[in-house]
Amino acid sequence: MAASSQFKLFLAFGMLLTGCLNTLLTKYQDRICVENCTDPDLSKRKHFEQPIWQTLNMFIGELVCLGVYYLFMAYSSSKYNKSQYSPIPTDASAEVRTSTDSRYSNLNTSETSLFDEPREQDALDVLEAVPNELEVLFMTGANAKELSGWDNFLMWLPTLCDIIASTLLNVGLIYTTASVYQMLRGVVVIFAGFFSVQFLGHVLSRAQWISLGMIMAGAMIVGSSSIIYHDSTDLLTIAMDGSKSKSENIFGIIIILIAQVFSAMHIISEEKILQHYKVAPLRGVGLEGAFGTFTVGMLIPIIHWTYGSKNPGSLLDVHSGFYQIINSNAILMSCFYIMICISLFNWFGLSITKAISATSRSTIDSCRTLFIWTASILMGWEKLNLFQVSQSSFMAPSYSTKSSKAHSSI
Repeated sequence: MAASSQFKLFLAFGMLLTGCLNTLLTKYQDRICVENCTDPDLSKRKHFEQPIWQTLNMFIGELVCLGVYYLFMAYSSSKYNKSQYSPIPTDASAEVRTSTDSRYSNLNTSETSLFDEPREQDALDVLEAVPNELEVLFMTGANAKELSGWDNFLMWLPTLCDIIASTLLNVGLIYTTASVYQMLRGVVVIFAGFFSVQFLGHVLSRAQWISLGMIMAGAMIVGSSSIIYHDSTDLLTIAMDGSKSKSENIFGIIIILIAQVFSAMHIISEEKILQHYKVAPLRGVGLEGAFGTFTVGMLIPIIHWTYGSKNPGSLLDVHSGFYQIINSNAILMSCFYIMICISLFNWFGLSITKAISATSRSTIDSCRTLFIWTASILMGWEKLNLFQVSQSSFMAPSYSTKSSKAHSSI
């Protein structure tokens, strides 16, 4: 069934909240000192810079969704079976007993695998007692082919895009501020809009194309402001908060922009799959978490032996990163919080993709810029920048134009 307007607004709010927390917590990790923290020479202090481990942490959080999904389905199936139980009268005929035995034997003959969709009919009895919108969480549509068996591996395609995008974004966040990082992420709307026209058959109005151009102009302004403003930042501040040099700042901006291409491919490929297959959003996120955890887990030892071990202290020194995590309570706890936020964020996002569209999802995601910027200023991570104010004046009306399509769907 279609979700109500109120539930769609709840999904949008949840995505904004968890998305903001995820970005801020990840930047908090990047600012944690892990080596030479008491050295009087502030330039020698080393901060936590491990994009590979941060990507793996994200996918483990998504994997939790798969466990929650199957626990709920097992519980609902058990409750459904109990509700169907009725004792057989002592004087029942052999025909009745045979019919009953046949009924229960049929229930036990079906074979399922870990990645197969549990029997959703068993859960309907449980869902009758809760708001209908919860069907968006655990149930799937009825007009598409069920995602099961080998078809599950189709979810590996958006997972691979997510691995590349997330790793690049984690690298970019190391070299930029949280607000600049989030503002540049707004560029994903441009690529998502273009890909939705090319691969999903969507049609964008002239006003929406103009809004995409305004977003691009805003991204250029914020990228330039980050570089120009960097020149006025004193070296003491740079050393204390882990900021990077001007060239590293430019590198971070480029990496973030490249990541937006893969981010757009990620959400568009998800919508393409959801157009042809039915899969509960919670299960879809869990499948991506399973594939992502496996893929990144296999890549970590390869990265270590081919590059990390030969370049100690680099971004790919995963061996040092592991010990930095387990030896720092601050990093370890932030990993746990990020895990929770990212699992909820991706479920909210995939639910919005299913209920509205991928373009609406990227538009909503871009709206968290203001909240992250405000939080960064309040926490003393950044200072008020007039260039970023002008950037917001470019992008706010364009988001409004893009959001009109999403709101009409709601």
